[in-house]
Amino acid sequence: MERILNKEQLTNHGNKALRKDVCEILEAGMQAANPYNNMMKLISLDGDRLTIGNTDYEPIGAPRTGSDTFLLGKDIDRVFVVGAGKGIQYAAKALEDILGDWLNGGFVIVKHGDGVILEKIKVSFGGHPIPDQFCVDSCNGLLEYIKSLSLTSRDLVITLTGNGMSSLLSCPVDEVSLAAVQDVVRIMQIEKGLNTLIVSAIRNQLDKLKGGRISRYIHPAKMVHALLIDCNYRNCKMPGYAGLTR
Repeated sequence: MERILNKEQLTNHGNKALRKDVCEILEAGMQAANPYNNMMKLISLDGDRLTIGNTDYEPIGAPRTGSDTFLLGKDIDRVFVVGAGKGIQYAAKALEDILGDWLNGGFVIVKHGDGVILEKIKVSFGGHPIPDQFCVDSCNGLLEYIKSLSLTSRDLVITLTGNGMSSLLSCPVDEVSLAAVQDVVRIMQIEKGLNTLIVSAIRNQLDKLKGGRISRYIHPAKMVHALLIDCNYRNCKMPGYAGLTR
Protein backbone atom coordinates (compact mmCIF):
# COMPACT_ATOMS: atom_id res chain seq x y z
CA MET A 1 0.00 0.00 0.00
CA GLU A 2 1.36 3.40 -0.96
CA ARG A 3 2.08 5.84 1.86
CA ILE A 4 1.80 9.05 -0.19
CA LEU A 5 -1.95 9.33 -0.71
CA ASN A 6 -2.06 12.61 -2.65
CA LYS A 7 0.59 11.87 -5.28
CA GLU A 8 -1.57 13.15 -8.13
CA GLN A 9 -2.10 16.46 -6.37
CA LEU A 10 1.63 16.80 -5.72
CA THR A 11 2.77 15.97 -9.26
CA ASN A 12 0.17 17.55 -11.57
CA HIS A 13 1.75 21.03 -11.72
CA GLY A 14 5.09 22.83 -11.83
CA ASN A 15 8.10 20.70 -12.71
CA LYS A 16 6.07 17.50 -13.01
CA ALA A 17 9.00 15.22 -13.81
CA LEU A 18 11.04 16.43 -10.83
CA ARG A 19 8.02 16.31 -8.52
CA LYS A 20 7.36 12.73 -9.61
CA ASP A 21 10.98 11.78 -8.89
CA VAL A 22 10.81 13.35 -5.43
CA CYS A 23 7.59 11.49 -4.63
CA GLU A 24 9.12 8.19 -5.75
CA ILE A 25 12.17 8.78 -3.55
CA LEU A 26 10.01 9.67 -0.55
CA GLU A 27 7.73 6.70 -1.16
CA ALA A 28 10.70 4.32 -1.37
CA GLY A 29 12.09 5.70 1.88
CA MET A 30 8.82 5.29 3.73
CA GLN A 31 8.31 1.79 2.35
CA ALA A 32 11.82 0.82 3.48
CA ALA A 33 10.96 1.98 7.00
CA ASN A 34 7.51 0.36 7.04
CA PRO A 35 7.29 -2.19 9.89
CA TYR A 36 4.82 -4.27 7.85
CA ASN A 37 7.28 -4.69 4.98
CA ASN A 38 10.20 -5.48 7.25
CA MET A 39 8.25 -8.03 9.25
CA MET A 40 7.44 -9.73 5.95
CA LYS A 41 11.20 -10.05 5.39
CA LEU A 42 11.80 -11.45 8.86
CA ILE A 43 9.11 -14.13 8.98
CA SER A 44 7.73 -16.57 6.43
CA LEU A 45 5.34 -19.50 6.51
CA ASP A 46 5.40 -22.52 4.20
CA GLY A 47 2.57 -24.87 5.09
CA ASP A 48 3.16 -25.59 8.77
CA ARG A 49 6.83 -24.55 8.68
CA LEU A 50 7.37 -21.12 10.28
CA THR A 51 10.79 -19.59 9.60
CA ILE A 52 11.93 -16.57 11.61
CA GLY A 53 15.13 -14.70 10.86
CA ASN A 54 17.03 -12.59 8.37
CA THR A 55 20.74 -11.95 8.83
CA ASP A 56 20.37 -8.47 7.32
CA TYR A 57 18.41 -7.40 10.40
CA GLU A 58 20.46 -8.98 13.17
CA PRO A 59 22.06 -6.61 15.68
CA ILE A 60 25.85 -6.68 15.36
CA GLY A 61 27.24 -9.00 18.01
CA ALA A 62 23.98 -10.93 18.42
CA PRO A 63 24.67 -14.17 20.35
CA ARG A 64 22.57 -16.15 17.85
CA THR A 65 22.51 -15.73 14.08
CA GLY A 66 20.62 -17.23 11.19
CA SER A 67 17.00 -18.34 11.23
CA ASP A 68 14.87 -20.56 13.44
CA THR A 69 12.22 -22.96 12.16
CA PHE A 70 9.12 -23.99 14.08
CA LEU A 71 6.71 -26.72 12.98
CA LEU A 72 3.27 -25.40 13.83
CA GLY A 73 0.83 -27.98 15.10
CA LYS A 74 3.71 -30.39 15.73
CA ASP A 75 6.42 -28.71 17.84
CA ILE A 76 4.28 -25.64 18.54
CA ASP A 77 0.70 -25.81 19.79
CA ARG A 78 -0.16 -22.08 19.87
CA VAL A 79 1.27 -18.77 18.63
CA PHE A 80 0.66 -15.39 20.28
CA VAL A 81 1.84 -11.82 19.66
CA VAL A 82 2.38 -9.21 22.38
CA GLY A 83 4.08 -5.83 22.31
CA ALA A 84 4.07 -2.06 22.63
CA GLY A 85 5.19 0.89 20.55
CA LYS A 86 4.25 3.48 17.97
CA GLY A 87 3.52 1.89 14.61
CA ILE A 88 3.52 -1.54 16.21
CA GLN A 89 0.18 -2.41 14.64
CA TYR A 90 1.75 -2.55 11.17
CA ALA A 91 4.15 -5.26 12.30
CA ALA A 92 1.36 -7.08 14.13
CA LYS A 93 -0.82 -6.85 11.02
CA ALA A 94 1.95 -8.52 9.01
CA LEU A 95 1.94 -11.37 11.52
CA GLU A 96 -1.83 -11.67 11.24
CA ASP A 97 -1.50 -11.89 7.46
CA ILE A 98 1.43 -14.34 7.54
CA LEU A 99 0.12 -16.69 10.22
CA GLY A 100 -3.57 -16.64 9.37
CA ASP A 101 -5.41 -19.36 11.30
CA TRP A 102 -2.17 -20.40 13.03
CA LEU A 103 -2.27 -17.19 15.10
CA ASN A 104 -4.18 -17.74 18.32
CA GLY A 105 -4.31 -14.13 19.51
CA GLY A 106 -2.32 -11.35 21.08
CA PHE A 107 -2.23 -8.01 22.85
CA VAL A 108 -0.43 -4.80 21.84
CA ILE A 109 -0.27 -1.30 23.35
CA VAL A 110 -0.25 1.77 21.08
CA LYS A 111 -0.57 5.51 21.59
CA HIS A 112 -3.81 7.41 21.96
CA GLY A 113 -5.39 8.36 18.66
CA ASP A 114 -4.16 5.44 16.59
CA GLY A 115 -6.83 3.71 14.53
CA VAL A 116 -7.26 -0.03 15.03
CA ILE A 117 -6.23 -2.15 12.04
CA LEU A 118 -5.89 -5.52 13.78
CA GLU A 119 -8.49 -8.29 13.83
CA LYS A 120 -7.18 -11.12 16.01
CA ILE A 121 -4.81 -9.12 18.24
CA LYS A 122 -6.30 -6.92 20.98
CA VAL A 123 -5.28 -3.25 20.86
CA SER A 124 -4.99 -1.13 24.00
CA PHE A 125 -3.93 2.50 24.35
CA GLY A 126 -1.62 4.69 26.42
CA GLY A 127 0.02 8.10 26.62
CA HIS A 128 3.20 9.23 24.88
CA PRO A 129 5.78 10.71 25.47
CA ILE A 130 4.75 10.97 29.13
CA PRO A 131 3.08 7.79 30.40
CA ASP A 132 -0.41 8.08 31.84
CA GLN A 133 -2.78 5.88 33.81
CA PHE A 134 -3.95 4.32 30.54
CA CYS A 135 -0.40 2.96 30.06
CA VAL A 136 -0.49 1.35 33.49
CA ASP A 137 -3.98 -0.05 32.90
CA SER A 138 -2.95 -1.39 29.49
CA CYS A 139 0.14 -3.05 30.96
CA ASN A 140 -1.93 -4.66 33.70
CA GLY A 141 -4.33 -5.82 31.00
CA LEU A 142 -1.39 -7.27 29.07
CA LEU A 143 -0.16 -9.14 32.14
CA GLU A 144 -3.62 -10.51 32.85
CA TYR A 145 -3.87 -11.63 29.24
CA ILE A 146 -0.51 -13.42 29.40
CA LYS A 147 -1.44 -15.12 32.68
CA SER A 148 -4.78 -16.24 31.23
CA LEU A 149 -2.99 -18.16 28.46
CA SER A 150 -1.32 -20.63 30.87
CA LEU A 151 1.67 -20.74 28.52
CA THR A 152 3.76 -23.88 28.16
CA SER A 153 7.04 -24.76 26.45
CA ARG A 154 5.03 -25.80 23.40
CA ASP A 155 3.75 -22.25 22.86
CA LEU A 156 5.50 -19.54 20.83
CA VAL A 157 5.22 -15.87 21.77
CA ILE A 158 6.48 -13.20 19.38
CA THR A 159 7.09 -9.90 21.16
CA LEU A 160 7.08 -6.59 19.28
CA THR A 161 8.76 -3.51 20.74
CA GLY A 162 9.00 -0.22 18.90
CA ASN A 163 9.81 3.43 19.38
CA GLY A 164 7.58 4.84 22.10
CA MET A 165 7.52 1.66 24.15
CA SER A 166 9.51 3.41 26.91
CA SER A 167 6.32 5.34 27.64
CA LEU A 168 3.62 2.92 26.49
CA LEU A 169 5.08 -0.06 28.35
CA SER A 170 4.97 1.64 31.76
CA CYS A 171 4.09 -0.51 34.74
CA PRO A 172 5.88 0.95 37.80
CA VAL A 173 7.01 -1.35 40.59
CA ASP A 174 4.84 -1.21 43.70
CA GLU A 175 7.27 1.06 45.54
CA VAL A 176 7.18 3.77 42.83
CA SER A 177 4.15 5.87 41.88
CA LEU A 178 3.13 6.74 38.34
CA ALA A 179 3.50 10.41 39.29
CA ALA A 180 7.17 9.80 40.16
CA VAL A 181 7.80 8.14 36.79
CA GLN A 182 6.05 11.02 35.05
CA ASP A 183 8.32 13.48 36.87
CA VAL A 184 11.40 11.53 35.76
CA VAL A 185 10.32 11.76 32.12
CA ARG A 186 9.18 15.38 32.33
CA ILE A 187 12.31 16.66 34.05
CA MET A 188 14.97 14.55 32.34
CA GLN A 189 13.59 14.23 28.81
CA ILE A 190 11.16 17.11 28.26
CA GLU A 191 12.84 19.85 30.28
CA LYS A 192 16.53 18.82 30.20
CA GLY A 193 16.48 17.19 26.75
CA LEU A 194 18.28 13.95 27.65
CA ASN A 195 17.92 11.24 25.03
CA THR A 196 15.78 8.16 25.49
CA LEU A 197 18.72 5.81 26.08
CA ILE A 198 19.84 7.78 29.13
CA VAL A 199 16.35 8.15 30.55
CA SER A 200 15.55 4.48 29.93
CA ALA A 201 18.59 3.41 31.95
CA ILE A 202 16.77 4.88 34.94
CA ARG A 203 13.20 4.04 34.02
CA ASN A 204 14.08 0.38 33.44
CA GLN A 205 14.90 0.11 37.15
CA LEU A 206 11.48 1.45 38.15
CA ASP A 207 9.33 -0.90 36.07
CA LYS A 208 7.93 -4.43 36.22
CA LEU A 209 8.18 -5.06 32.47
CA LYS A 210 11.04 -2.99 31.05
CA GLY A 211 14.59 -4.23 30.62
CA GLY A 212 13.39 -7.61 29.38
CA ARG A 213 11.44 -8.36 32.55
CA ILE A 214 8.33 -9.14 30.50
CA SER A 215 10.09 -12.39 29.55
CA ARG A 216 9.61 -13.62 33.11
CA TYR A 217 5.87 -13.60 32.61
CA ILE A 218 6.03 -15.30 29.20
CA HIS A 219 8.32 -18.13 30.39
CA PRO A 220 8.26 -21.12 29.80
CA ALA A 221 6.95 -20.42 26.29
CA LYS A 222 9.43 -20.10 23.44
CA MET A 223 10.09 -16.44 22.62
CA VAL A 224 11.21 -14.42 19.62
CA HIS A 225 11.71 -10.68 20.15
CA ALA A 226 11.31 -8.33 17.19
CA LEU A 227 12.81 -4.87 17.80
CA LEU A 228 10.95 -2.49 15.51
CA ILE A 229 13.26 0.48 15.79
CA ASP A 230 15.67 2.36 13.57
CA CYS A 231 18.42 -0.22 13.01
CA ASN A 232 21.12 2.47 12.68
CA TYR A 233 20.12 3.45 16.21
CA ARG A 234 20.61 -0.10 17.42
CA ASN A 235 23.76 -0.89 15.41
CA CYS A 236 22.28 -3.37 12.94
CA LYS A 237 23.95 -4.34 9.68
CA MET A 238 21.23 -2.95 7.45
CA PRO A 239 19.37 0.36 7.81
CA GLY A 240 15.68 -0.24 8.24
CA TYR A 241 12.99 -0.61 10.81
CA ALA A 242 13.39 -4.04 12.31
CA GLY A 243 15.78 -6.23 14.25
CA LEU A 244 15.55 -9.67 15.81
CA THR A 245 16.76 -11.33 19.00
CA ARG A 246 15.93 -14.70 20.55
